[in-house]
Amino acid sequence: MMKDYHVVTNMAGQLEIPSDGVRSEILYDEADAKATLFAFARSAHFFEHTTPDSVQIHVLAGEATFTVDGDILEVSEGSLVYIPAGTPHGVRAQTPAVLLATFLKGGKQ
Repeated sequence: MMKDYHVVTNMAGQLEIPSDGVRSEILYDEADAKATLFAFARSAHFFEHTTPDSVQIHVLAGEATFTVDGDILEVSEGSLVYIPAGTPHGVRAQTPAVLLATFLKGGKQ
């Protein structure tokens, strides 16, 4: 019987942080939400972009700088950033960092 839940332990250690760039792994992808783990090398970044879904980003390890709708946010381990669907945003790792992005499908949830 297939279960309707997901368990991931030690998320911060799930992905090896690359020496350059970003590594990612989809943890689950369901009808209403998708969770993707990202491991960033120091100074690795995603240029400003938008997504059709709202997204919650948990900083599991390290420090990063987000731009969200023109605002600059300095965040570190334990921080949560919520970004509504369609809002311009980008991120740059200030240190090696691990981020969990949970996309809430269907826009603002």
